[in-house]
Amino acid sequence: MRAETGQKALKNAPAQGPSSLKRIRMDTWIGMGFSNLVAFFII
Repeated sequence: MRAETGQKALKNAPAQGPSSLKRIRMDTWIGMGFSNLVAFFII
């Protein structure tokens, strides 16, 4: 994984946690939506 410029590990910079979790949450929702769409058309 590539880190964005100025980003550090969350262990060293816990203040970056909320924005990282927001990005992870959005990525998960998009991925699950796409996989459900594919499953719908398979069925």
